[in-house]
Amino acid sequence: MKVYGFGALLISALLVSGCMSVARLTDLPSSSEDVKFKQVSKDEYGNYEHDFVLTGVTDQQFQAGVRKALESNGYSVRTDDIKSRVTTGERGLRPNTWGAVAGVYSRRTGDRLDVKVIVRITQDFTGTLPERFAEDIAGDIKKSF
Repeated sequence: MKVYGFGALLISALLVSGCMSVARLTDLPSSSEDVKFKQVSKDEYGNYEHDFVLTGVTDQQFQAGVRKALESNGYSVRTDDIKSRVTTGERGLRPNTWGAVAGVYSRRTGDRLDVKVIVRITQDFTGTLPERFAEDIAGDIKKSF
């Protein structure tokens, strides 16, 4: 009888602690002023970032391209603020992740637009398939122009 109790306790503990990293919109910077641009892009456990530069694009064109890129990657746009220069999105369960949040940030210097895409994913202890979450969004933004 005690074996069943221990087994049930063990299974419950695994289910509760199943998600090693939980992605929340509040984990993302709320403004482009809180973002470090030109930092080396990184892909770490549950965290993905990608930086790039655009020129010859208006802020309105850029925001429209960002919304389209997020939506084409399965995200629902949650925040779209031209003044703060941030657009965020959220998506649910996929075959390789429990969920994800993404933020696209920009900084204008003359005609130059520095862009950073940040993605946080919810995943369990089994990990995820190798993906390029932030680079996929960045690639779709670049294709818009």
